[in-house]
Amino acid sequence: IKLKIYGSLLLDSTTNWDFGGQTIFFGTDSGNTITTLGKSIRHIMFSGDTIATWTLQDTLRCSRLIFRSGNFYSGGNTIIAGIYEQEYINHSRQYLDTSIIYCSMFRNHNNPVLFDGDSATFIVSGDSMEGGGLQFGTVILPGVTHVTGSNTIERIVFFGNSILYGSNTIGDFFAGEPGIIVTLGSGTTQTITDSVNFNGACVGMSALVCNSLNGTATIDYQCPTPFLDYVFLENVNAIGNSPTANNSVIMNSTGWNATNVAIQRNLFWVAGNGAWSDTSHWSLSSGGIGGECSPTPIDNVMF
Repeated sequence: IKLKIYGSLLLDSTTNWDFGGQTIFFGTDSGNTITTLGKSIRHIMFSGDTIATWTLQDTLRCSRLIFRSGNFYSGGNTIIAGIYEQEYINHSRQYLDTSIIYCSMFRNHNNPVLFDGDSATFIVSGDSMEGGGLQFGTVILPGVTHVTGSNTIERIVFFGNSILYGSNTIGDFFAGEPGIIVTLGSGTTQTITDSVNFNGACVGMSALVCNSLNGTATIDYQCPTPFLDYVFLENVNAIGNSPTANNSVIMNSTGWNATNVAIQRNLFWVAGNGAWSDTSHWSLSSGGIGGECSPTPIDNVMF
């Protein structure tokens, strides 16, 4: 079932939107607006003429948002979509301003004619972000996400373990917390232009690793004085401005300035039950006093 709208959409506070089919915005006119007043629309597609425009007036909520054609202006409003999708045939133009866009998946079958997303924030909570070489503002990855395409990203923040399959140009490269693992595709280069804040801690190392034990990935540090702390590096080479890896483990990786290199330890679990990251449970001797940093990939662990 499809509902075709050839103009604006204005819902009021008493509207109950129970339509479960696809809502398609058609038309040839400019100046159309969309006001939903918090109502959720299940499935939306924009498929208007090249001069047709729609501008959001408030937050847009839907389970699937598909772009085929027409001109879409977010107006800086929040978008909450299960799937944010570029159609196979895609003549759309998307002007996303400073919007915050929540989606479980960014799906890209074909790039739009124009994608103005360099000031927007994308929070992609699911397992797939198909960038397609587009330009994004801030990208926040709360979970395990596979990022494809050679994209331009102003800032990327990892809160879960993710994989970058393409060669991306990234302004700020951040780990949201210690213990994050980012896997880089073999043969790819990540170019970091502004800053890096990708650190682990005594409670757990973060990691930058290649997805192939027989291959290598590269990070080109164009940012000034790059410094990483408590990081496990495997098959990842550094070029550009020589980065410092402090308190880190470096395996089969070149170009890093290593300081306070982590050494292999024999660690013993002590003091009963607890969390793996709790340093009070790790000792250099059996039955000894805790306080050692949690195990790294090169340590021997005994219980």
